[in-house]
Amino acid sequence: MSDRRQPCPLALSLTRVPVKRWATKADLITALEAARLELERNPDTARLEALGAEVGLSPHHLQRLFAATFGHSPRAYGERVRLLRAWSHLAAGMSVSETAITVGYDSPQQLARVFRRVMDCAPSEVRRLVSPD
Repeated sequence: MSDRRQPCPLALSLTRVPVKRWATKADLITALEAARLELERNPDTARLEALGAEVGLSPHHLQRLFAATFGHSPRAYGERVRLLRAWSHLAAGMSVSETAITVGYDSPQQLARVFRRVMDCAPSEVRRLVSPD
């Protein structure tokens, strides 16, 4: 078998930024990566206006470039981060109510509704799948 190297994910992101000049792409990918990291740190508190101001882009520009580069809008990306955290809490045995509050949802019903829509299963199913019974 041949030893094929995998391309760097950041380099792939760089090619997706819809700008012609490479220097501009590099600056934008740095700003977009900073926004992505902030969304991973604080997915429930990061707002588009504050996020754009932090990385030096207008909210509209950030929204458009983020979606083109990472395949999701900043809001959808933050939502997925929250749901992945919820999944890990549920898998660890935390109740749906505790998980909802921990990851920033107003109620267990809100978590369940979003979880079903995005993850295609109910939060209680995750707990059932990983329980040792």
